[in-house]
Amino acid sequence: MDRRIDIAIALTFAVFGLFLIIHATSIPMGIYKDPVGPRKFFYVFGTIMSLGGLVIAAQGWRLLQREGAEMDPNEGSPDEPGYPGSWQRAFAIVAIFILYTLLFQPLGYIISTPLCITASLYVLGQRQKIAIPVIALVFTTLSYLIFAQVLNVRVPVGPFTPLFRELGWIYT
Repeated sequence: MDRRIDIAIALTFAVFGLFLIIHATSIPMGIYKDPVGPRKFFYVFGTIMSLGGLVIAAQGWRLLQREGAEMDPNEGSPDEPGYPGSWQRAFAIVAIFILYTLLFQPLGYIISTPLCITASLYVLGQRQKIAIPVIALVFTTLSYLIFAQVLNVRVPVGPFTPLFRELGWIYT
C-alpha cells in the first residue's frame, strides 16, 4: 500500500472532522435546556475524527521520512480461497447502503432493512438460501421491536403506517 495514499486519507478524515465541528455550530439549540444539547455529539465525533486523522497522518509521515520507502510491505493474510477480496464487492456494499438510505423513508424500516441485509449477505458470499432470509427477518424484527417498541425511537414503517396506527403501535 502506498503510504502517501494512507496519509492523504487520514488527512481527509481530519478535514471531515473539522467540517463536522464547523457545521455543528449551525444546529439550533432548541427550546429545552439540555446539558448535552444537540451539538455535543458532532463536536465530540468531529474532534475524534480530526485528532485521529492527524495522528495517523503524522505516523505515516514519520514512517515515510524514516524508512524512505513509499510502499508498505505486504501485510495481512491472503484471501480465502474461492472468496477473493475485490473492489467490486466493496463498492457493491456501498451502493447497497446508498440505496438503503434512499429507500428507508418511502418503504420504511420493515421493508428496506431485510432487502438491504439480503443483498449484503449475497454480495458477501453467503449462499445458503434459507439462512439469508432468516437472518434478515430475525434481525429486522428484533431490532424493530427493541428500538421502536421498547426504546420508543421513531422508525418509519412506510406503507404499514395506517395498519400500525390502527393497532396502536405508532401514534404519529
